[in-house]
Amino acid sequence: MFPSKGRKCPLEYTKSYKGSCYKFVDSGQGLTRSAAQSDCEGDLSHLVFLDTKEENDFLVQQVSRDTKYWIGLFSPKRHLFWDNKNQVTFVNLDCENQDTFNDGSGCFKMSNTDRKYWLDKSCKEELGFICEYEGPVCPNDWTNPPFLKNSCYHYVNDSPKSHISAQSKCQEDSAHLVFIESKEENDFLVGSAQNDTEYWIGLHDRPQLFWEDGNRMTFTNMDQSNHKTFNHRSGCYRMSNDGGNRLWFDVSCDNTFSYICEYKGSQCPPGYNKVFKRSCYKFVDSGEDVSWSEARSGCADDFAHLVYIETKEENDFLLNELPTDKKYWIGLFSPQSHLLWDNGNLVTFLNIDPKNEKSSNNHTACYMMSNTSGRYWLEKSCDREYGFICEYEGSGCPNSYTVLFNQSCYKIFNDSPASRTSAQLKCENDLSHLLFIESKEENDFLVGKAQNDTEYWIGLHDRPQLFWDDGKVASYTNINAGQDLTFDDRAGCYQMSNHDGGLVWFDESCEDNSGYVCEYEVN
Repeated sequence: MFPSKGRKCPLEYTKSYKGSCYKFVDSGQGLTRSAAQSDCEGDLSHLVFLDTKEENDFLVQQVSRDTKYWIGLFSPKRHLFWDNKNQVTFVNLDCENQDTFNDGSGCFKMSNTDRKYWLDKSCKEELGFICEYEGPVCPNDWTNPPFLKNSCYHYVNDSPKSHISAQSKCQEDSAHLVFIESKEENDFLVGSAQNDTEYWIGLHDRPQLFWEDGNRMTFTNMDQSNHKTFNHRSGCYRMSNDGGNRLWFDVSCDNTFSYICEYKGSQCPPGYNKVFKRSCYKFVDSGEDVSWSEARSGCADDFAHLVYIETKEENDFLLNELPTDKKYWIGLFSPQSHLLWDNGNLVTFLNIDPKNEKSSNNHTACYMMSNTSGRYWLEKSCDREYGFICEYEGSGCPNSYTVLFNQSCYKIFNDSPASRTSAQLKCENDLSHLLFIESKEENDFLVGKAQNDTEYWIGLHDRPQLFWDDGKVASYTNINAGQDLTFDDRAGCYQMSNHDGGLVWFDESCEDNSGYVCEYEVN
């Protein structure tokens, strides 16, 4: 039901390659590395991640000669990461050149000179940069306005329903009735709607105006002639064509109208170019045949897993995507004849040939699927080598939070300084907390996210010793080595700052206004 679709590139993103769109900013408008990343993020994109030699070669051919461009690679303490913590599967460094890491600053650029290698540069230099826009992966017949919102929209014009029935139909696709949060979004929806058609939206007014996810309305296009009190309102809202304005009107929830579903588009990792409902899929074909356990490890490297097939619809979708005559491991196995998915989930849907009896009740068997063999799942020895299908079920991150690191999502506030208490309250409004940094790896990961020379509140305090706000003792710290005060002298609260390619922590008065980082724990 939800195969992936192609996308048009937004304005200024003039080149495309395998589903990504690219914007090239030359040195005449050059920025520091952190400012370049912020510019890309303003487009809901990021500094480019180069995942294959083919992509690198494509971009080298596009860039202006003698211009140097920031890319999304950094190396805290000489450990290479992409900004989103994705595994570095391809590198183009001059490994024989002792000066490759000479600057030691952890940021990298590419150019059409320097033998076309990526080179380490000071993060404070002002260079050109390349933004990569991957956008949400929208299902077929759903549309996305580039840069506006990480959402996909579907207009149901020909099957009017009551408000509750329309919401239920959207939920069948893991979607909801549309939430309209800006004039730009409203204008986009108006431009895509049929003339003279009225649509349910996800707004209600009990006891005041809220979207159905509980968020308050921050933008309205309400019919201003509708001055009724909330006690007399009908409870539900439609978007109607009124001289091209598409105003919102309240109406009885039992009326039947067309409706617009909104789906939070899946942010699929590189290589995961098929989507069904909330999952993204990567097909690793038989050119890279491996055993079942090796396939399992390969998926885990992407924070994914061997596919779990839970419905006939999902199975049919995958079969339609499979190349002919290819065999793929799935996440099903049978220790001592008990069928289980790899995560222990119950098997609620089966597609096993009833004639395919187990050869033994005393060994662990694994399962593969293919477009042949009656399209059934077949039991095989786990040591056999096949292709495999990885399933990525999404980060689970709230809107505007960045990608996962060890089951945490992050939101960095650079431009809204707040006291420590106010910052914590703002995080709690998102069901998150001020950042807990629990390992060197996490600290290094955040180097690529924090602006240089900006201070951020973190969730550390020192009464009577160093604790995170959840009460756990800080087992890892990166306190500024110049701070040798006793706890009695300290200010009680802690900030972090990005200096010379590394994040250091220092104590500060809790009343100071600073940036801050909220952390949302998926589990």
